[in-house]
Amino acid sequence: MTVTQRWTMVMLALWVLGCSGKNPSPADTGGGSGSGSGTGSGTTGNGTSSGPGAGCFSVDPAVEVGTGEREFVTLEDGQGVTMVHGPQGGWHMLGSMQAAHMTEIVAAHFVITHLPTGVVVADNTYRVATVYDEDNCMGYYPGMYGYLYVEDLASGDLDTPPELMAYDEVQFCMTVTDQEEREEHDCRTVVALPDPIDLEPGDTGAGR
Repeated sequence: MTVTQRWTMVMLALWVLGCSGKNPSPADTGGGSGSGSGTGSGTTGNGTSSGPGAGCFSVDPAVEVGTGEREFVTLEDGQGVTMVHGPQGGWHMLGSMQAAHMTEIVAAHFVITHLPTGVVVADNTYRVATVYDEDNCMGYYPGMYGYLYVEDLASGDLDTPPELMAYDEVQFCMTVTDQEEREEHDCRTVVALPDPIDLEPGDTGAGR
């Protein structure tokens, strides 16, 4: 066999081996078309949880102003509320609020107006987390002090709330704004009663 024939046989064998190899897969060449762009779920378009209480907001909000130090106590028009004489020498009247179909955290603006003169005698704003009943879409917050300032009512030696307002009608108004910027308010007309420690001897607290 000549040298030329030997080289011809070698080349033929190499050609046969090359034809029997596997074609590379897309994964081998990096040509795959899969992507990792999966999106999360359970959030609204703005990235916040929709939350189980979302249905509460489908109903118009409602607010009720009341009283009570540890629990919400309903107020009726004409009911008496004491001007409490505090240990530091000031006076306050006790309010509370109840809000339905609003968020758990709210801002409550509590205003007391002396009706005979139209003078605002208390103006306080609270931002609170209510005691919230999610099943009923309702929250309340008690013990909201309306601190009494009566400088605009003062006359001569009469310069304290019991001297200037005892047994007068005052208006309790509560304006509540929730975290969704929804606002509602409620007012009650009540009677300002003096604290028993401010009663003069012989005064039974029955009114003027």
